[in-house]
Amino acid sequence: MTPRNRPQPPTLDAIIPHLRVKRVSKRNGTRHVQAHCPCHDDRNPSLSITEKPDGTLLVKCFAGCEQEALWRELCRLAGVEPARGVPVLPTPRPRAHAARNGSTPAPAESSRERLTVHDYAHAKGLDAERLPEWGLRECERGVAIPYLDADGNHVATRYRHALEGENRFSWARGNRPCMYGLWNLPLWDDSETVYLCEGETDALTLWHAGLPALGIPGASVWREAWWEPLKRFARICIIPDADEAGRQLVEKLAHTCPLELQERVEVLELPEGVKDANELYLQLDADAERFREAVLLQSATPLRDCNIALLHYSDGDDLQLLAPLRELLQNDASEPIEYLPLLGTDGLIARGTITLLGAHPKAGKTTLLIHACREWLRLGLKVVYLSEDPQPVWRLRVGQFPELAELILNAIPRAHPERWAQAIEATQPDLVIVDTIRRFLPARDENDSASVSTALAPFIDLAQRLPRTAIVLVHHTKKNLSPEGEITDIAGSHAFTAEVDAILLLAPVREHNRQRLLTPIAGRLWTLSPEPLVLELSEDGSAYAVRGVASEVLPETRAHSTKEKILQAIQELGRATVDEVFEHLRENGEHVSKRTVYNHLDALYSGGLVEREGSRGRGGGYAFYCNSVIVQPLKDLHNCTIAQEQLALEPDPAPDPATDATGLPALDEFVYSTLCAMGEPDHRQLVDALKPHGVDAYALLGALERLQSAGRVERIPDYPLARYRALDAVGEPAAPEHNTQHDCGAVQPPAQLTQQEV
Repeated sequence: MTPRNRPQPPTLDAIIPHLRVKRVSKRNGTRHVQAHCPCHDDRNPSLSITEKPDGTLLVKCFAGCEQEALWRELCRLAGVEPARGVPVLPTPRPRAHAARNGSTPAPAESSRERLTVHDYAHAKGLDAERLPEWGLRECERGVAIPYLDADGNHVATRYRHALEGENRFSWARGNRPCMYGLWNLPLWDDSETVYLCEGETDALTLWHAGLPALGIPGASVWREAWWEPLKRFARICIIPDADEAGRQLVEKLAHTCPLELQERVEVLELPEGVKDANELYLQLDADAERFREAVLLQSATPLRDCNIALLHYSDGDDLQLLAPLRELLQNDASEPIEYLPLLGTDGLIARGTITLLGAHPKAGKTTLLIHACREWLRLGLKVVYLSEDPQPVWRLRVGQFPELAELILNAIPRAHPERWAQAIEATQPDLVIVDTIRRFLPARDENDSASVSTALAPFIDLAQRLPRTAIVLVHHTKKNLSPEGEITDIAGSHAFTAEVDAILLLAPVREHNRQRLLTPIAGRLWTLSPEPLVLELSEDGSAYAVRGVASEVLPETRAHSTKEKILQAIQELGRATVDEVFEHLRENGEHVSKRTVYNHLDALYSGGLVEREGSRGRGGGYAFYCNSVIVQPLKDLHNCTIAQEQLALEPDPAPDPATDATGLPALDEFVYSTLCAMGEPDHRQLVDALKPHGVDAYALLGALERLQSAGRVERIPDYPLARYRALDAVGEPAAPEHNTQHDCGAVQPPAQLTQQEV
C-alpha cells in the first residue's frame, strides 16, 4: 500500500467518546486514559491508552486481551480501517497482574469444562428444547449465541463460556454487536410494548413468557442508532440489572434517547433484592405465566423522571436556571389572556390553557361541544376535534349542521399521544378537543398519579408550545356527584385535576330533561369561580343556549334542594341528630357532608321549621325534630301566618287565588301544562310529578275540577285515594299531610278539614 492510500490511525479524541472512561490525565505533553476494555466484560477499568506528543498511541489491556484484537476494536469504534502494520504497543507484562486487577482476558485457551446448552438452560430455568430453535448451539468455546439483524442476516456471534465468572463471554473476532433478537421484530408488529433488557439470558426469559424483548450486550456497545427500530412501538420498557452496569446502561440510554421517544420510554423497577429479569423468573419457580403477570404488574418510571437519567435531560450547562420574575416578565412577549366564547359566554375557556370538562357518560358532553364548535367555526376559528365517534355519526351531524364540515378530525381511531401532539402542533389550531381522555390519552392506571401525569404529558407540553391554542379534555365523573359540584367528582387520580388549568362540570337538571347545569369548579385564572350556568337545548336539538345563572333560572337551587332533603329526613326519622340525618341521607344515595347537614339544620332551626334539644357539644349534640303535623314549604309564602304569636283555632279563610289572563288561578295553569306534558297520567302519577313543586293532592283536586268546569280538559284522572283520605280525616285528631297555602295561589280546602293546621 502506498503512503498516499495508507489509512490514518485513529486519534485518541476519536476513541474516547466510545469508551467508559474512568480517568484522563496529561503530563509533559503526554495524555493518559484509563477506561473499561471494550473487548471483554470489564468490571474494573483495565484498558490503558497513552498518547505521545507526536500522536502515537500505546494501548494495553491489563486483563490480558490480545493486542491485535484490542487495536482492531478501537479502530472500529473510531470508524477507521486498521493498518496492516502493528502499532507500537507496550511490552506485555506477566498475566498475574490480571488477577490483581479483578478482570480476566477474553478466553481462548481455557482449561475449564465446556458449557453445554443443556447446562445453560437448566441453570437459567429455560426450555432446553426451545433454545436451539432460537439458534443457540454448542461449540468448542461453549454455547454460541448468534446475532441476526432485522432481515435475518448473521452479523455477530457471542460465546458463553461459563455460567459464572468475569470471563464468561467473548465475541467472535471482527464482529459488530447489535441488539439481540432483531430478527423477531416482524413478529411483533401488533405489539405496543417492547422490553429492553441486559444480555441474551433476560431476553430469552421474556420470550419464554411471550413478551417482546431485545437484549442489549452492554452499555459500552450501545449506539444511538439502535433507537431507530424501536420507534414502531408505543411503549419502550427498560429492565436494567440492579447493579452498577444496569445504572450505566440507563444513563447511556437517557443520554442518547431521541426527543420524540422520551415520553414513550420507561424504566421498570424490579422487586427489592432481585438482580435481573431471569432471577425474578427463577424466584417464581420458572413459571412463565406467573413471571409474565409479575412483569406486567411491576411499576415503571418514565425515563426522564428516573433518578439515574435526570442529569441528561438538561438543555445545557450554559442555560440560566433562575432569574428574577421582573426580568422574566420583561423578556416574555406573550399577549394578554384571551377568552374564547362558550355558547356566547366569556370567561370559561382561555387560549393557552387546558380545560377539563367532566360529566357522566351520555350526559351531553359531546352535544355541548358540537354546538360550541358551530359557534367557533362561525367565528372563523380553526378547531381540531379528536373524536371516538365513527364517521357515520359525523355524517349525520354534518347533514344537520353543515358548518361542522370545517372541523379537523382524527383520520384514525388510535395513535400514540406524542403523535397526536405532533400533528396538532403542525396544524396550529385555535382550539383542540380531546373526546375523551380515555381514548386518546389513556393511562395504565387512572387512579395512579404517575400514570395519569405520564399520559397527559404530551398535551401538557403541547400547551406550552402553542400559547394561542385552547385545549379541552373531556373526561368522566364518578357515579355519585356531590350536590354543589366539587373537584372530587372527577373520576380517577387527582392528577387529572392538578395538571389542567380549569375544570367544568356538566350535570343534568332533574326538573328539565333538556337543561344542563354547567358548574365552573376551579380555575387558575379565576379569583372566584363563576356562578353555575343553566344551559338549555331546543326541542328540535338545533340550538343550545345559556338561560342564565342557576340562582336566577332554577326554581330551586342546589342548596335549597339539599335543605329540603334534610327537612324530609327529619320528618321521616321523627327525631334525629346530625349524625343520624347524615347516615339517613347516605343510605338514600345522597352525598352531603356532615358540615353541610349541620349548617342546613341550623338554618331550619333559625327559620322556625324545626326544634332542637340538648347541647352542641354534649350527649351526641343537638337532637332535631318537627313540632307540627304540617310543615310549610320552603318557598316564600306570601300569605303565611305561621309566624304569628297566637294562632286561631280555625284557619283564616284562604285569600282569592292569583289569576292570569285566562281568569284561572296560576296553579291551574301550572297543573294544566304538566298534564299536557305527561299525556294521560293517573292521579297518583300526577301527584308524584307535582309534589316536588309544593302541590299536594288536595290542591291538585281543586285545580282539576276547575279545569274541567272551564272546559280546558275533557276528563280528569280518577282520584279515589284523595277522596278516601279526605273522608277518613273527618273526626280524626289531626288532618292528613297536605298544604293549603302556596306561593302560586291558594286553594280553598274541603269543608270537612277544619282541624288546626299546625
